[in-house]
Amino acid sequence: YLGEKNYSQARDIYKANEKKFGKNADISYKLGLCEYYGGDKEKAQDLFLEGKRQNPNHAGINYALSGGESKKSEWEIVPE
Repeated sequence: YLGEKNYSQARDIYKANEKKFGKNADISYKLGLCEYYGGDKEKAQDLFLEGKRQNPNHAGINYALSGGESKKSEWEIVPE
């Protein structure tokens, strides 16, 4: 659903997977993408930062945060 730009349905699926399998960097990343493209950049950044704590070497998270992790108010995701 993420690829189909159905972010709310994709978010529901990732949330269900998070409940079933626990939190991990991949789920935090995918939830972050859903929030970002759904319009909530602040929540997206929080999820990316959570994922980074879970796996500091996650390529997707590091790519997403490369736009300015330290300046939350000016933060922008780098498009995929």
